Amino acid sequence: ADELPNDPVAALYTQVSRLRRILPDPVTIISGRGGYRLDAPPGSFDIDVAISWRAMTNRASTSGRVAAIESILALFTGEPYADLDSVDAWSHREQLASIRLTVVEAYAQELLASGRPDEAVTALRSVVAARPDRESAVALLMETLYRSGRQLEALDACAAARDFLREEFGVDLSPQVAALELSILRHDLPADAMPETSAAQHTSVALRTTSVVGRDHDIDAMVALLERARLLTVLGTAGVGKTTVANQVAARMERDGTRVTIVELADAETDADLPAVVAGKVGVSMSENDTFLDALCAALDGPASLLVLDSCEHHAIATARLIGDLLGRVPRLRIVATSREALRAEGEHRWMLHGLRPAEARALFIDRAIAADPEFDTTADDPRLARICTHLDGVPLALELAASTLSFLDVDALLAGLSDRFTLLSSNHLAAPDRHRNLGAALDWSYSRLSESQQEAFDALGVFAGSFTSTDAQQVVGVDALTFFGPLIDRSMLVRHRQFTPARYELLDTMREYARRHRGEQLANDRARHAAWVLSKSSDVEAHCSGPMELMWFRSTRADMSNIRQAYHWFADADRPTEQLELVASLIMWAWQCDQHEVMGWATDLAGTLPPGDRRCRALHIAINTIALSRTRHHPDPATLMRHALEAAGDATGDAAALACYAAAEVGLFAGEFHAAEEAASRGHALAMHHGDSPSV
Repeated sequence: ADELPNDPVAALYTQVSRLRRILPDPVTIISGRGGYRLDAPPGSFDIDVAISWRAMTNRASTSGRVAAIESILALFTGEPYADLDSVDAWSHREQLASIRLTVVEAYAQELLASGRPDEAVTALRSVVAARPDRESAVALLMETLYRSGRQLEALDACAAARDFLREEFGVDLSPQVAALELSILRHDLPADAMPETSAAQHTSVALRTTSVVGRDHDIDAMVALLERARLLTVLGTAGVGKTTVANQVAARMERDGTRVTIVELADAETDADLPAVVAGKVGVSMSENDTFLDALCAALDGPASLLVLDSCEHHAIATARLIGDLLGRVPRLRIVATSREALRAEGEHRWMLHGLRPAEARALFIDRAIAADPEFDTTADDPRLARICTHLDGVPLALELAASTLSFLDVDALLAGLSDRFTLLSSNHLAAPDRHRNLGAALDWSYSRLSESQQEAFDALGVFAGSFTSTDAQQVVGVDALTFFGPLIDRSMLVRHRQFTPARYELLDTMREYARRHRGEQLANDRARHAAWVLSKSSDVEAHCSGPMELMWFRSTRADMSNIRQAYHWFADADRPTEQLELVASLIMWAWQCDQHEVMGWATDLAGTLPPGDRRCRALHIAINTIALSRTRHHPDPATLMRHALEAAGDATGDAAALACYAAAEVGLFAGEFHAAEEAASRGHALAMHHGDSPSV
């Protein structure tokens, strides 16, 4: 309470008396000079038990060690000595925190020995999350993952620890952990057999011969979603791993006691065959008067069941009808469908799979590369691997096909060959489904499902080098978003980036190359029209580099950078130096304000090559060169730079003259010539206003 009692001494006596009565023997309170002291033999407190945890664990039987450690971990209910603020208290807190992490590591080892590797991984991940620099936990996590058949996740854990140590402390992994990583890479670490559980002995999910990389988040989220959703459709482009993820979800749920059946719908020749194909896989018994649907509902009724329907895009409408019938008649049934397009069935929840993240993509590529060439020794930090994974959008099928070529190519040859990826990337695995035999075949089926006008729209959108808005698509290639974007997005052929306003859309790199293959000679005209559009759009950027809309324009221009880059290089290849100059001049102020090194580099590159042209070209050329030099802030003769820029402004008119004045003002500002800079800026402002621009000077 905030106020003292009427008789504080009597109140204290009362509380001490009550405490004495509830303390267990032989713990007692001893009165002494200046206060009271708690007297207890060693082992009376939770902290004592925690400190001596190892002895307590060793006294337990082998089968009882997990429970013994769990009882010790249960003692850690909060931060010890939380209400004390002294050096001694801080030291004890650190000691106990370290003990707890050590106990969790021991707990993981006992879980692993008890045949519970998934729980061991969860426990170790909690330690590594709390202390990423704790290499004992990292090493144990790596070994546990590896012995569970999850080699790539083990390598991911090692890479994360290495990155943390380098960034935070500037040190590398210990030799022991580095040696463990090498053993895992080479498969030199014996993969001890894990004790079988009842779920592992009776599984409907086919065991994989390769590891799954980087899908933990998707799998966890989908399993959680299925607690409230009865129909979940896994969507994504060809080869992105829909089947793999759906099967992993099924395996997870089967371990939890759900009855699982997996059906490949590509085996059905016609829509009418669907119920029979599914019934055959479920294993129904039919009476004379039963339909396949009746028998299916009877077979699936009862305990909680999960039905995985793979490759539903081949019979999308019929599959949606079958799903509706099954869910309407079997109350404890849940269905996971994989498809390249949404089924639009009642109650459908959709989960879009995207390409792997960069680190995951590199890990997958390395794993499959080692399988193709056991002597493959390229490390994950090799920039060539990052380029390969970026070119292939992190799509697992594409990465696996690319890695398989390393049995006869080196990394440089593979990287060069990706310019014709559809010829290069094919599978030599005889058991692979037809749709996974090569990259082109994986996309051909989706493309064939489009109408002729939709195919034309998809091909035309391939001219964009990056993302674009619906307005951009209409202006450049005449594609109407309302008509065409929906079907392309539904078939996972076009990606929508929701974080932008207005929304932006994109064909991923492989889709873009696939679309361009169909354009033939028309592609040259597309590229010319695209470059002209970029130049026209960029001309508006300078006028909006300051003012109420500047943030929107900064973001929009940054999002357009891939398209800008493509246009710049197209002008260079087409020997159009004037357009190159105009483009860089339009963007130079944005680049300067946003610290965009690439555009500033273009300005520097153009500095030594004055294109033939009129006074406007000369003014723009001098302006961008001056701004690029002013950015360095250490030009030996700023006065000469200012003079040349102002002379160029005097010879030109309009926006070119205004930009040259601005360039002079920038040089003067950084050189400390404030009066001259103010005069140049005022002159540029007047020129810009006269030209009709919203000035950024």
